[in-house]
Amino acid sequence: MTCPPDTSERWKISFAIVLLLLVAIGSALSYWKWGTTYQQAELKPVTATNDIDSLISRIGKMIVINANERPTVATVENADFLRSQNPDFYKDATNGDRLLIWSDKAVLYSTKQNKILSVLQIRAPAGTAQTSASSSSPPGATANVQATQAMETAVIEVRNGTQKRGLAKTASDWLKAGGLMTGAYGNSIKTYPTTLIIMGTGKSYPNTVAKIQKLIGGTVGALPAGELPLKNDILVIVGNDYTP
Repeated sequence: MTCPPDTSERWKISFAIVLLLLVAIGSALSYWKWGTTYQQAELKPVTATNDIDSLISRIGKMIVINANERPTVATVENADFLRSQNPDFYKDATNGDRLLIWSDKAVLYSTKQNKILSVLQIRAPAGTAQTSASSSSPPGATANVQATQAMETAVIEVRNGTQKRGLAKTASDWLKAGGLMTGAYGNSIKTYPTTLIIMGTGKSYPNTVAKIQKLIGGTVGALPAGELPLKNDILVIVGNDYTP
């Protein structure tokens, strides 16, 4: 009877699968080989339970995650190299950022800014079984995952532009439940008859705007005179036409 691998061996298998996943999404770590320790490591595994719990708690306030799944976590050690391999996903990465990988998404998170930098949706091809750390697949087997098009990573601020109390939080929670990333919420300076969607200067998030409009409605426009500047990428001012 074959004995199960010890904790360190299970971690090697788990992190190897993560690296294979990163290869699959286009950020290959060319210095890594199965069964060896890192040479010029680009990512350093995070194993401290408290650190992982803290990261999950923070990110769970910004984006919908699977509360029943514990992600694999790593610290970015060589942002320049990773960016050279995947300039889109690691565009804003700096050393010290954290990479968290669930079965359905990879998230790049800045601990210094308390901000999600990138999100990549992941799905298993139809008819294939998902690979896990407990899989009996031999070392080096190709991970059965593929990346869908990377989602826009806009963070949405919501303000209540009505006299009805609590609408900013209600709308923010609804957007978050719809899979969008939300940031600050509060009250606007003035009241508005219709819901407004305002983009940050020089920014464009067409897919996110379309999702906002589908979830709560709204018209894209400029920041109204007298309103405070945006704190995040997109500002939604809930108007009197919004019905929770």
